[in-house]
Amino acid sequence: MKNFYRIFRKGIALVVLGYSTSFSTPDPRDSVIIESRSVKPGIGNPAVVVRVYITNKDSLTGVVVALVEKTLTGNAYMTLGYPRKDTVGGAVRRLTSTLQGMSIFATNKYNSVSPDSFTIAAFFETDNPASLEPPNLTRKAFFEFEFDTVNTDSGRIVLDTGKIALGKTGFVNNNDRDVPVNFVKGVITVDPISPLVTVTDPNGGESVPRPCPYTITWDASDNVGITTVEVWLDRTNGGVSYELQLANLTGNPGSYDWTPGGSANSSNAKIKVIVSDAAGNVSSDASDASFSIVTNCFVRPTAGFDINKDGIYSLVDIILYMNIVYTDTDESTINMSKEYIKTMLVAIFSSSP
Repeated sequence: MKNFYRIFRKGIALVVLGYSTSFSTPDPRDSVIIESRSVKPGIGNPAVVVRVYITNKDSLTGVVVALVEKTLTGNAYMTLGYPRKDTVGGAVRRLTSTLQGMSIFATNKYNSVSPDSFTIAAFFETDNPASLEPPNLTRKAFFEFEFDTVNTDSGRIVLDTGKIALGKTGFVNNNDRDVPVNFVKGVITVDPISPLVTVTDPNGGESVPRPCPYTITWDASDNVGITTVEVWLDRTNGGVSYELQLANLTGNPGSYDWTPGGSANSSNAKIKVIVSDAAGNVSSDASDASFSIVTNCFVRPTAGFDINKDGIYSLVDIILYMNIVYTDTDESTINMSKEYIKTMLVAIFSSSP
């Protein structure tokens, strides 16, 4: 506890007096990085969390992070969570067991209508095996701030150092000396605008043959950018419930190659596409009407198609192939077989598969 109270006092001094000590050039491996991200407006417990990353914690006993929240554009701001303590549902949460003690000091009274400035003070016990870990060569999340209000207006917010010289924050080493570190401020973009999405194919009335590949397509856009796309299928209920996720895609490719499976046909299927942006805004669209899943699937064979092994592509190969693969003789199959034969003849006489 002695170390903790020492850092507690240092945190108070940072907020009240500022941190004006001149530092030497910091080791580039030593960094405090505030997460930058997009969020949507709202109220929650929490509404949004922002992580703090620390690198190269090899000789430190304490860290003090004094942050000032400022509105860069618009009327965007966040209000720190309440109660303001490191518990579930509070203002800050520890993400590693190496933090043996922590306290938060808020310079603004909680009122849900204005930005907050605050300081986090925490320490590591170097003589406690539970607090030891190797130096972090890459960023590692140590704790996160929890905000329960994000103002509804769009805009940008910066979480920057409060009254700390040279854009740096405070580390304390084993000799109780201040250690200079690099500080990376966090920029939060508040985005209240949901993406737009429209399913274009299948959109109703199509016959989708199985097990042939079929390309599902959609049009989607967002004011910032779409990050994920989910494609769902309701096979038999006409959009009552989408029980099968066909794809979970990164970005917005605009299409997905789907090979229908299953052992039964359907005349009442629909596709639903769900899109999300980086802030967590979500929109969806489904086929306007039902489409059918049918069994009439004819796949052009690959190069080297020579059923009778005579070294020649001919109508004989087509007939043999049809005999082997498609043995039913209902009228729809015969009609589609004619189209398939035409396609095969074109392929044969053009010397392409």
